[in-house]
Amino acid sequence: MNNEQLLHDLMVVMPELAISVSALFGLLLGALYGKPSKVLAYVILAILVILTYCMFAFGSMFHGSAFHGSYSNNEYTIVFKTYILAGVSILFLAYIGYAQNNISTEFIILILLSVVGGCVAISARDLIILFVGLELQSLPAYILAAFSRESIKSSEAGLKYFVLGALSSAILLFGSSLIYGFTGSVSYVDISDSIINGANIGVIVGISMILAALMFKLSAAPFHMWTPDVYEGAPIIVVALFSSVQKLTVIAVLVSVIALTLAKFGILFVPIIKFLAVLSLFVGAFGAILQTSIKRLMAYSTILNSGYILLAIVADMYLGIWRHAFFTYMVIYGITTIGFFTLLAGIFQNKADDLSFGDLAGLSYNNKIGAACLAIMISSMIGIPPLAGFFGKYYVLYDLVNIGEYGVAILAVAASVVAAFYYLKIIKVMYFDEPAYPSITVRIPYLIVFVTSFAITFVICFAQNFAEFFNNIKFLLCI
Repeated sequence: MNNEQLLHDLMVVMPELAISVSALFGLLLGALYGKPSKVLAYVILAILVILTYCMFAFGSMFHGSAFHGSYSNNEYTIVFKTYILAGVSILFLAYIGYAQNNISTEFIILILLSVVGGCVAISARDLIILFVGLELQSLPAYILAAFSRESIKSSEAGLKYFVLGALSSAILLFGSSLIYGFTGSVSYVDISDSIINGANIGVIVGISMILAALMFKLSAAPFHMWTPDVYEGAPIIVVALFSSVQKLTVIAVLVSVIALTLAKFGILFVPIIKFLAVLSLFVGAFGAILQTSIKRLMAYSTILNSGYILLAIVADMYLGIWRHAFFTYMVIYGITTIGFFTLLAGIFQNKADDLSFGDLAGLSYNNKIGAACLAIMISSMIGIPPLAGFFGKYYVLYDLVNIGEYGVAILAVAASVVAAFYYLKIIKVMYFDEPAYPSITVRIPYLIVFVTSFAITFVICFAQNFAEFFNNIKFLLCI
């Protein structure tokens, strides 16, 4: 490899290198300094913000293929990575505000390493890089789920996530080995060529296993069983990470695998993915009705919204054109959930990890602004116009109607109506039940106020200020 090629390859992986160096720098500084450092958190946050801006404004600098075609950056990957880094930056602000003087260097480093893994998986163009990226994303996530070491629920969440995550990794590896055995290659290009030239049943089974592993990470039914328990035990900032940034990563990987390996054969997978989508809708809608824990309820909300995202993917697979609906929906849901969990963390602080409906009772009497902000974000999740959540659902339903899937569109609306029951229950508890606690003035950290304000502004102003921008996004997936 000559120097020019080496420089080109390094430029392609520069975003991941920058985050990795930041993580190693933080690890070294944490080991030398020995105490939690708010300065370190702000330095890493500044690096993330600068990198996000560079990718948004000068993304074409990182375009290209590296390492003999096994790694690629293009418009599609850069868009996803930009929003992933932006989401992590917002979560860092929320964490600094929530933890205040108890910032954990290890917590920050684990998040950074997980983000690096996600970015690697998005740019992967062969199954080995894909596996390495997904594992690098998942292993820190297992630790983050169990980060509250004094909590039995948190330890249980980490253990369950690890065991079931290892099972999904084994399925992905088994599928990859089948593909390699039947094609002699792990490259997306070679797999696609093999399918086009004559679909071998072994290759199709292998890809099916890889898609099943990705459905597990997306929390799509029936691969969702880990989600409520993990969400309930994990720290609230980690739950916000799982339900936003990590889900956006998995969606990017899922679409890449479908588009770049299955080619025109992907149309035969449409009925299966459609079934998983509808099942996710109703498991998420009905599973949350009897929940009393807020985090478990939001876990079922994640399952429900995974169903909507899969329906958007189904519509695009049917048409053979990758549009913005699945991406827009996830961005809207991700920002809303980050705002929701961040505000809960700010209002309830140490009790935020064990919230139930009873804790929210009468919140409007003690914290009118906080209750109003929560009500707005919940209304967006329901899909009440003109909030952002309405447009997310509208784009998906519009695509379904365009391809003639009227029955599935009706089922999606029905699931949203059922889900509205438990969303509205939160609003009812906040505004109509007697206060659970005496009136206490809680000083919410300014960083949490900033993150919540950003989420509320996005939710309210989406139609006027952001809808056109997202409408103009078109994805051209290429090797």
